[in-house]
Parts: sequence; structure tokens; C-alpha cells
Amino acid sequence: MKETLSYLYPYLRKYRWKYIAGIIFLLFTNTFRILNPKVVQIAIDYLKDSFDLQRLGFYAALVVVVAVFEGIFLFLMRKSIIVASREFEYYLRNEFFAKLLSLPISFYQKIPTGDIMARAANDLNAVRALTGPGIAYSINTLFAFFFVIPMMISISPRLTLLAMLPFPVIALLVNRFGKAIYRRFERIQAQFSVLSNIAQENLAGNSIVKWFTREEYEIERFREASREHMRRNIDHAKVHAAFHPSIMLSVGVSTAVI
Repeated sequence: MKETLSYLYPYLRKYRWKYIAGIIFLLFTNTFRILNPKVVQIAIDYLKDSFDLQRLGFYAALVVVVAVFEGIFLFLMRKSIIVASREFEYYLRNEFFAKLLSLPISFYQKIPTGDIMARAANDLNAVRALTGPGIAYSINTLFAFFFVIPMMISISPRLTLLAMLPFPVIALLVNRFGKAIYRRFERIQAQFSVLSNIAQENLAGNSIVKWFTREEYEIERFREASREHMRRNIDHAKVHAAFHPSIMLSVGVSTAVI
């Protein structure tokens, strides 16, 4: 996994300014995100004694303004990082295609066409997801952690400690589920390659299939490959479906403890 990511570094440098701009916008997004509950807190505290409706209206307007600025910076972040990931994918696809054109015929005699198609389709989409939402949400989580935890400690160190108790369990779940999901995704990609190769062989060699009356055999072969692809997808979906409820259960325990 580490070697795969290191291969992407030269390409990421090409769009580094968009990623840097996106990170700066993320910083502002989280700043306004933590300001909103603070404004609400001040407004609620203000309601304890006699209050003026005009002052209360000011706090309500301030909540709206803060939310608007949060939305603007969130949009700018996505416009920077997500657009950069799309351009990254476009550039990588051109590089991939140019490389295919430069390879000798012997390469295509050894490597199945389906494997090449799988890499050109699903694999590059996965790279785009990693360099776009993957980076954006990871950095956003990191910023949120460093912004929110100090605010929580300033309100109540004891409650913060209680809220953080399930976090080691969450870290363990993310590690275990992440590895399991990654392994199953690789198995899906491998089977997609097999499926694509069978389809390509039958389309390219349909005359030969007809000459030797192998239609039923090829149909059954494709059907079995499709079933295996479906089984692997279901296996992946089961693990993925168990991941989010497990995380939410741990978060719920944290809330219940508080």
C-alpha cells in the first residue's frame, strides 16, 4: 500500500497548489464550523436572564452568517481538491493510454486484455477517489480533531476524557475493517479483470466460437465468472455494511457515557 502511494507523489506535486489551497479552505471551514456552536452557546447563556429580542435576533443572524461562510469555504475546498482529483485522473488516463501505445506486441500477447481494461476503468476511478475525497476527508477529520478537542477540554476536561474512552476501540475497528475491505476490493478487481477478458475474447473471436459451436460453453463460462464477481462484491458489501454501524455504535457508547 505504501509503495502504491509513493508512486502517486510525483503526480500529486503537479497539482500541489490546488491541494494546498484546498487545505487552507478546509482550515477556514473548520474554524467557522466550531464557531457556530459557540455562538449558540452564548445565545443560550444570554437567555438565562432578561433578554432583548433585538440582541437575540443578532445572535440568530450571526448563526446564519457563520453557516454561510462555512458553506462557502466548504464549496471552495471541494472546488480545489475534488477538481484537482478529476484533473489528476484525466492526466493519469492520458499517461496510461500513452504507455499502452508505446508497448510492444509481445506485451499484449502475455497480458490479458481484460486485465488492462480493469486497470483503465475501476483502478483509475479508485485512484481518483483516493486523491480527491480520500485526501479531503482525511485532512478534514484531522483538522476537526485538533479544533474540537481543545474546545471540549476548555468546557470540561472530565467529560472530554469520558468522550474519548471509546476512541481506541474505534481506531482498532478502522484498522481491522480497513484491511479487510482492501483485501476484498483487490479480489473484486482481479475477478473484474477475468470477466472483462472473457467478454473481450468472445466479442473478438465470435466467429471462432460459432465455427466450433462453443456458444453454450462460453455462455456458461461467462455466467460463472459473473456469479463469482457477484459473490466477491457481496462479500465486500457485507464487511463494508458492518463497518459503519460498528463505528456508530462506538460513538453512541461515547454519548451514553457522557
